[in-house]
Amino acid sequence: MEERLLNMTKYENGITSNHIQNRTTSKPPTFDGETSWLVFKKEFEAAAQINGWNDKIKAVDLILSLRGKTADVLQKASERDQEDYLLLMKALGSRYGDNHKEMLHQAQLEVRCQQHNERLQEFHADIERLTRLAYPMVTEDMLELFCIKSFISGLRDSELIQHLKIIRPKTGTEALVRALEFEAAKATPTQSRTSHKVRQVEKEKDTIISELIKQLKAIVSLSRVNRVSFRGECYSCGKYGHSKRECRSRRNRDEDSKILRGRTLAVDTIAPRIVKVRNKQVESYQ
Repeated sequence: MEERLLNMTKYENGITSNHIQNRTTSKPPTFDGETSWLVFKKEFEAAAQINGWNDKIKAVDLILSLRGKTADVLQKASERDQEDYLLLMKALGSRYGDNHKEMLHQAQLEVRCQQHNERLQEFHADIERLTRLAYPMVTEDMLELFCIKSFISGLRDSELIQHLKIIRPKTGTEALVRALEFEAAKATPTQSRTSHKVRQVEKEKDTIISELIKQLKAIVSLSRVNRVSFRGECYSCGKYGHSKRECRSRRNRDEDSKILRGRTLAVDTIAPRIVKVRNKQVESYQ
């Protein structure tokens, strides 16, 4: 550890006065091994570019950026190797790089599918995240292609998949926008068709009821016409212009018969009583 501190002091003291005068306020990031190595590498190289560092100065600032256990890399590097920026980057990358994780993220991206009730925005965001983790060294154009392919193949709606394959979106954002438009368009006609079917059923029901009412009215009218238009002979009284069922003479005779039967029944009921009373009177005289 003392040797490492001495080396760091040596490199600090070895920085030229010109470098000190030209240093800007853009400080390089620090690296402790817990954060992403690729993120640190990109941020460090961006700071080096802004500050105009050469490889020797970048090697010095890289050593000064290391924190904690990451500085252990210097113990295995000679003084000459510690001046080599590319060699230091390679040593740090082999230990803290994400090469072993890339295959894991690629496998996760390969099987990633849209879950039930997962919104398109959420699914697209996760696909974009996994794509960047799975292919950290490729260009932005290649990242867009990988993102589009994984997003389309992982969708749950087969019709949406075919739709996006036909229109061929150029970016992942365009693929998401087209998918949202398709989803909205697909939902709206469904509601319209449902409302149309309900209205059609109600209309058909009203039509059927109207037809039934018309048929009933026609039947009633026909029965009235048939009843009025009868001009045949009555089988009861022999007259023309009405049927036997509508014959008034028959009704009158039926009523007279009922009255006569009532009177006969009354006589039959009272007569035995009168005879009995008279018999008793005869006996009393005797």
